[in-house]
Amino acid sequence: SGVDLTQRGGVDTDDHLRSTVPNVWALGDVRGKQQFTYIAYDDYRIVASDLLGDGSRTTRSRGAVPYAIFTTPPFARVGMTAVESRKAGYSVQVYKLPAEKISQARILQDPVGLMKAVVDANSGVLLGMDLFCEDAQELVNTVKLVMDARIPASVLQSAVFTHPSMTEA
Repeated sequence: SGVDLTQRGGVDTDDHLRSTVPNVWALGDVRGKQQFTYIAYDDYRIVASDLLGDGSRTTRSRGAVPYAIFTTPPFARVGMTAVESRKAGYSVQVYKLPAEKISQARILQDPVGLMKAVVDANSGVLLGMDLFCEDAQELVNTVKLVMDARIPASVLQSAVFTHPSMTEA
């Protein structure tokens, strides 16, 4: 019998990227899921962990997956939107910061865009973030780490960062 496919036509896999056929794994775009180079590379690490390591690395252990669209200014996102968070049962607080209020964006003469954070109102944990501003493709990686570590958004808000920088925003 052949490899099972998902409704979207991708190869159906478990969290270790094993297909429904023994000793057959699927990586990258053939899975029909997130089609990013960095996901394909992480897929390799998952399969290597399964075949050569202790099998501890899985698709669940990658945490929040950021992405970026390289427009001017760039757009990046990680986690859930406010709508998705509410549908998931969270009580949501949304914070917005226009790029025109960020010192570094003004210095770079690109004060266009917005940062938007979605926070669980009960725990203070960051659920998602949209970044449409200068350096969004870089900032989203820091946000991903904060989300994976479940660090409260208030820690970011009160942290001391270099100035002027987009990160401080």
